[in-house]
Amino acid sequence: LWDQKHLASEVQAGEWYLSDASEGRRETLVTSVLDAEPEQVLRVRGTAYVTIVSAATLGTVFVALTFKWWLVSLVSGIAFIAAVIWWLWTGTGEIPEKEEKDIGRGISLPLYASGVKSTGWWAMFITMTGDGTAFGIVASTSTPFCASCDRSRVTADGLWYHCLYAATGTNLRTPLRRGATAEELRDLVACGWARRVDQGAVDRLRLAERRAATPVEVTRRDVHREMHTRGG
Repeated sequence: LWDQKHLASEVQAGEWYLSDASEGRRETLVTSVLDAEPEQVLRVRGTAYVTIVSAATLGTVFVALTFKWWLVSLVSGIAFIAAVIWWLWTGTGEIPEKEEKDIGRGISLPLYASGVKSTGWWAMFITMTGDGTAFGIVASTSTPFCASCDRSRVTADGLWYHCLYAATGTNLRTPLRRGATAEELRDLVACGWARRVDQGAVDRLRLAERRAATPVEVTRRDVHREMHTRGG
């Protein structure tokens, strides 16, 4: 770029690629990875409400699950799937009106590519490969590792739970508000961790009848007793 001192003015004058959207469409260039040589003209979808609907319905699914609004979550999930299908059906895989387009400087490029030449093929391949290999199971309830566990959680309101299954925690908020020094807080955490006796996974494994870690009537009184609603 520094060898082309007049590049900006030439682009402004329309002397380079895709200087004019003659079809009135949003277009961009797809280039080679190493040399950035133009390979394809990619048409980008314009403004559409279906993308907003997809985002809104998906967000509603997770919000509804947090508050256990099962029916709202189900309806929103169905609406999200329908919006995505409509989005894919109408916004992707469009057959262009011509095979190639003149992008300027005597170069014509295809308007459509499929297979390994398409823009999303390698991204999808890498994503699926990663999803297929990066998979693991934390078998804390069937094979507890409480003796060597180093997991704890500090909630947004300043309670430190030594175990993710713990019913009570250490109050860190009060000493912080009183102006405790870093050394005092470090001693508090170190002593609390050394004295911890929580072993929620082991306790669950010892139960004669497997059930929820916290009884339903307890979580109804205090929703933060559940691990996924505790926060932090």
